[in-house]
Amino acid sequence: IHDNIIALSLGFDWLYDYLTNNQKTDYVNSINSMVDEMINGSYSYLYDYEFGNYAQRYMLAFAIAGYATHGDNPYAQTYIDEGLSKLEGVSSCHRLADAGGARYEGENYGSLVWMYTLRFVELVKSVTGVDLYEGNSFFEDRLQFLLYALHPTHDGTWNFGNGDVKD
Repeated sequence: IHDNIIALSLGFDWLYDYLTNNQKTDYVNSINSMVDEMINGSYSYLYDYEFGNYAQRYMLAFAIAGYATHGDNPYAQTYIDEGLSKLEGVSSCHRLADAGGARYEGENYGSLVWMYTLRFVELVKSVTGVDLYEGNSFFEDRLQFLLYALHPTHDGTWNFGNGDVKD
């Protein structure tokens, strides 16, 4: 559901100037409904589990929904705040379980965690100018790990944990 929230929020933002007021309301209501499902519905068991690879997806979904609908959605700031709050929990998990930049779940999931986390940090930086890379050693550790784990042939990384080698 998080990817649906991300896609709908991006569509809302990109099409904003072409949407009627009714269409904007429909978009916002749909986004709010999906966020509610993510928190309270069939996905709720994953919502507070920050060690898993879903926390970063939820973090990004909240932030994009909040920033895209800001000014049209009474919940927008709540979503932004929730995304930033999730980053604090996710960062704590990275420091605890992913020390040295490796992902405890392996590189199959690790690459997803990395992608969603980077998208979140870049989104916040592009919208607000706040640099969340500052003071967070995980990003430097992660890059160093990826360089260390790269195959000599540069066609993938050494794997451990869940999943196959990630190209």
